[in-house]
Amino acid sequence: MANPTDPQWARFLNYMDREVRSQCKPQRASLTGGPFEWLQMLSGSAFGNKVGDLAIRFFLQDEMAKRTDKGHDFIFRGKRVELKTGVEHSTPGVYLFQQIRPHDDWTVLLCLGFAVQRLDVYVFSREFVESAIARWSTDGKSIVTPQHGGARSRRPGTTPDTFWMWTKPEWEEVLLPYRSHFDSKGWHGRRLQDSL
Repeated sequence: MANPTDPQWARFLNYMDREVRSQCKPQRASLTGGPFEWLQMLSGSAFGNKVGDLAIRFFLQDEMAKRTDKGHDFIFRGKRVELKTGVEHSTPGVYLFQQIRPHDDWTVLLCLGFAVQRLDVYVFSREFVESAIARWSTDGKSIVTPQHGGARSRRPGTTPDTFWMWTKPEWEEVLLPYRSHFDSKGWHGRRLQDSL
């Protein structure tokens, strides 16, 4: 007997197809076999600038407030949230979230990872991100690493301004408390609304 599909999952897929897909122009094809296949055909800028913002509205629209400055994307229950969106790489569960700026005005880093058959959600506090950056500064091994190798990051005693986060398998144990996912069976782990 097949497991029934979670009603919110079906509504989410309908919303993504109706509201988000219509606002994005396909550029290239890659992942196949799932309901988000069309997302893989978007340009990087269309994906980064539209998909995450529009997708998050499905879950949080009733409680989202506009940002108060450019240092975060929106406010949810009084928290300044920075939103990053990624696409699963060839290794299952591996995402690259880019343009993480610790000096910006945010309190929560929310990362949405679109996979073939699910949406992975990571919710990190500023303290977690700053701790990961400190670990990189100390031993060069961290889930968060400098994104750019420009002159500023190469000068002795300086810290890069922009980082990226890889959800590689070796960091699975570190990431587990911060991750949940949403698929045809519903939420696994904490619902997004409960994580923020």
